[in-house]
Amino acid sequence: MVIIIISLVLILLGILQLYLTYRYSQNIKKLKIRPTTAPFAIWSGVVFGIFFIVFPILVMIGNVKAISNAGHVMSIIGGILF
Repeated sequence: MVIIIISLVLILLGILQLYLTYRYSQNIKKLKIRPTTAPFAIWSGVVFGIFFIVFPILVMIGNVKAISNAGHVMSIIGGILF
């Protein structure tokens, strides 16, 4: 029961992250001088938002192989981003 509650909270945080990233991208479009870090901030916001949605779903499904692969994939994505 606790895992389901934590998973749902993480999914909601992922949705919030995607929404805030969308709002940030809309605000950046309105500026005359765009910050050089805006594409990185938008890209990383989308990646982390999707991760916070997909990873709890994999935990609730119980797919252990996919969970271990997700950690490996996030390491690769983190290495590319940072």
